[in-house]
Amino acid sequence: MSFLPFLRKKGVGIDIGNFSIKIVELKESREGKILENFGLIPASAILKGGGFRTFERDTVLISADEVEKALKILSKESGIKLEKVCFSLPDFVSFFSSFEIPKLKKEEIPLVVKTEARKYLPIGISEVDFTWKIVSSFDVSYKVILIAFPKEVTHQYKLIAQNLKIKEFTFEPEMISLSRVFGEEGAVAIVDFGAKSICCSIVEDKNLKFNFSIDFGGNLLNDKI
Repeated sequence: MSFLPFLRKKGVGIDIGNFSIKIVELKESREGKILENFGLIPASAILKGGGFRTFERDTVLISADEVEKALKILSKESGIKLEKVCFSLPDFVSFFSSFEIPKLKKEEIPLVVKTEARKYLPIGISEVDFTWKIVSSFDVSYKVILIAFPKEVTHQYKLIAQNLKIKEFTFEPEMISLSRVFGEEGAVAIVDFGAKSICCSIVEDKNLKFNFSIDFGGNLLNDKI
């Protein structure tokens, strides 16, 4: 996986939320990426009650049949073709870490990153899908950010993509997307107050430098009130 690897001319982003699904189509132009099309469908249009996804312990469960039905409707009504897609994943199911590795030949870096990743992941590396990116270069080392997703989560998205016959797809945590929007110049702190968790990030020059989540969100706050 990588961060929007195929978005050269045109690509589609899909956000499966609790109570709605949003879809955007981005196009590359001389001025940069531009929004070409957009669609949204509420869960109430498909489901009699509840949402597209539910939470169980530390994971998320997706109502696959309903999501597939909703995406077919969205694609038909908006005219957006589901060919090259990036799924947005909630930050609370993502593992984030940063570390330094020695400066090596380009072909040697992936193996070193994978070896280092084992030290930082709370579960076995065979249980996750992960991606990484070099965000800083020093005299003798690189700083790398590592983001991993449990396979029990990504498997659900993969099944949806396969059932919808999506040719190319990848995953990206919500905070990476936000970092590109709000991290134009200098250092920026981003606090995303969600239903399940609060995600705090430090972004510098569009690069995510630091990230952590607090297991407290709007749902729990409403319950307490």
